[in-house]
Amino acid sequence: MTRQLTPRGVQPGTPPTPARTRRTLHPWAWWVWAIGGMAVASFTRNALMLVLLAGAVTWVVVVRRSSAPWARSIRAYAWLALIVIGIRVVFQIVVGGIRYGRVLFTLPRIPLPAWFAGIELGGPVTLEGLVFTITDAGRLAVLLFCVGAANTLANPRRAFRSVPRHLHRIATAVVIALSVAPQLVESAQRVSRARRLRGTTSSRRHAVRSLVVPILEDSIERSMLLAESMESRGFGSTTRVTRYRPDPWRLEETITACCGLAAGLLAWWLQYTDPMLMSPPALPLAWPQLSPIIVAIAVLMAVPGIASPPPSKEDL
Repeated sequence: MTRQLTPRGVQPGTPPTPARTRRTLHPWAWWVWAIGGMAVASFTRNALMLVLLAGAVTWVVVVRRSSAPWARSIRAYAWLALIVIGIRVVFQIVVGGIRYGRVLFTLPRIPLPAWFAGIELGGPVTLEGLVFTITDAGRLAVLLFCVGAANTLANPRRAFRSVPRHLHRIATAVVIALSVAPQLVESAQRVSRARRLRGTTSSRRHAVRSLVVPILEDSIERSMLLAESMESRGFGSTTRVTRYRPDPWRLEETITACCGLAAGLLAWWLQYTDPMLMSPPALPLAWPQLSPIIVAIAVLMAVPGIASPPPSKEDL
């Protein structure tokens, strides 16, 4: 007869305590947090502040994203942000906008017709012009990166499920639009994996053609399936909509949303109280400064990486 050992402090016959299961943060809490980051990026041209903001968002994404295929879309948004900065720099060098300051090199001028008044091709390329262009384009780049972070952390299907019944018509279009980029990334991964399993090898020109068409076709099919499934459940119509396992809004969601809102409000307040700090002048060129409030804004944007629960298996 075997003897069962009982842990110390537990009475025999006591049922075991169920383990606490992980839960995923409410998707709209991530979107409120990301909107706060977008507000911060739109209020400043301080390069150091933009770098700190991007670093805080990146850290939160790294520690809190799930292993779902659509959660890897942050790379696509990072490349898009870099492309935006690169395009702006190329236009500044070729077309120009700021030609004053220290000249780095000079491009030959190309004469244009008279109806191209105010546009110059070629000419001096200055350090002040490049710095201003990079910081100004960095605002849009960080803003796009915040959108990518929200798409990476928040499941769009769960976000749609959490919308009130009376807003389902608007939410249908919004959620489908927000899920385009993650869905394209997921389709690209599936198509690339299928090509590798088949051992398909082709040149770059043919590879692009054989990838783009299946990716677009798969994305359209998945969008149609999503729309059909939502229509079958009564979304976007006047029928009664049921809510299955609604996502709870708890302390972690409140902390995450409040951190994003507080960061955006601090940036808005600092824009009026110290505009030179938030938007340093391009001439004379000076190193951007930091302040305790700027550091506090970056810390607020990084707090959800600690306060929010780790991702669960529900998003796989």
